[in-house]
Amino acid sequence: MRPPCIYRKQGKYKLALEDYNEAIHRNPNHSRAYYNRAFVLERLGKFHEAISDYTAALAYEPDNAIALHNRGVLHERVGDAEAALGDYTAAVRSDPKCAVSYHARAVIRAGRGDGEGASTDFDLAVSLDPANAGYTKSRAMFFKEQGRFDLVVRDCTLALAVKPDEVSCMSNRAYANRKLGRHATAIEDYTGAIALQPKNVGFYNNRAYCLAHCERFEEAIADYRFVLSAQPNNAHVYHNVGILLDKVGRRAEALDMFTKAADLDPSNAQVVQMRGDLARALEVDAVRPAPA
Repeated sequence: MRPPCIYRKQGKYKLALEDYNEAIHRNPNHSRAYYNRAFVLERLGKFHEAISDYTAALAYEPDNAIALHNRGVLHERVGDAEAALGDYTAAVRSDPKCAVSYHARAVIRAGRGDGEGASTDFDLAVSLDPANAGYTKSRAMFFKEQGRFDLVVRDCTLALAVKPDEVSCMSNRAYANRKLGRHATAIEDYTGAIALQPKNVGFYNNRAYCLAHCERFEEAIADYRFVLSAQPNNAHVYHNVGILLDKVGRRAEALDMFTKAADLDPSNAQVVQMRGDLARALEVDAVRPAPA
């Protein structure tokens, strides 16, 4: 019999499964065979069977943190978060340095509203494996949900130090800085994100918002126009462009933007009023005598 680990490493999982079945048939107490067969079953999408094999392996090696963690992952996949939580807890009890299990438990706790427990577990995962940008990014998203934007900035910065091209960290740090009123700093991150994803309309839209707050109106208008090239029925953006055009004195163009916004969203009383006010102002300007 060819060693099944060879088939497993080659991705030939069905052949590996046949050999692990034979190994277990010959020696039903072979814990490592159950462990390895569980891995193969998982790859074949047979999650419940894989759980059973990890359980069999753990009967012989109850402190195998990797087996406990892997079974926890499978319990999550089949929708049993409670069992997964128990497995991750057992894994970190067996191996207090098991960062991956702390992280996995943190995610479950966060989803259940256990902010204190999640925060503790995220901190442990990050402290044990500070080079893992994924852990730091997850903690940043946890803080984002809590509205703790200063900590989002901190963690996204740590993640970017490890993975400088992590676009989601750039955009989330920009979002956090925007929420903190640091619009100029947010612009830098949105610009970096756009360099990596030049067709991401959301980045242009958010950068335009920040540019407008920094009174860089023409640049903001240019970004909003890019958004409109991809979303020609976005009434909100037409409205924003109209406001900015009015600010820079391009009132006729602003009226055209307000008209488009009102046509797309006639229930928006603010847009309709702004269009009417600007139209009347332009009429007054048209009949006002030129200065002598």
